[in-house]
Amino acid sequence: MKHIKHYVSLLFLACFLLVTVTPTIAATKEVCRTVKNAQGKIKSVCKKIKVHKKLDGTKVPEKKKK
Repeated sequence: MKHIKHYVSLLFLACFLLVTVTPTIAATKEVCRTVKNAQGKIKSVCKKIKVHKKLDGTKVPEKKKK
């Protein structure tokens, strides 16, 4: 019975690490823009976005017109 509990805890730990580490693989980039609020003050708003590697591919052929 101890072995089963041990394997279940290891499986849980492995799943937890997979879920928490996987999203951090993509590179992040901070993008900022200036926004004017309701009082007329100019404010800088920044967001962190994920940047994925672009893959080269082949062009999709266009459909022939009837």
